[in-house]
Amino acid sequence: ILEKWYGDEKFRDKNIQDLMKQFKILGVKTLTPILCIGKKTRELFCCEPKFKLKKVEFVNHSNSYRMPGAKRKFVSDVKKVGRKISKTF
Repeated sequence: ILEKWYGDEKFRDKNIQDLMKQFKILGVKTLTPILCIGKKTRELFCCEPKFKLKKVEFVNHSNSYRMPGAKRKFVSDVKKVGRKISKTF
């Protein structure tokens, strides 16, 4: 997907437009907190000037946790970011 995202401008623009429509329906504003799963996903949101998002958080992708208790660590990280986001309301 990343290769297509970076290499196919029409693909990228269509997906950005679709997501912007969904954001409008959901009432997403510049200061609406957004939680991304994975660093690359966060980069895509933060680097896209059309989104104008100021509060993009992320947790590592669940597949990146390669240790005993990986599921527990992933859930713990999601909760940690959730608490951080909830303090902004």
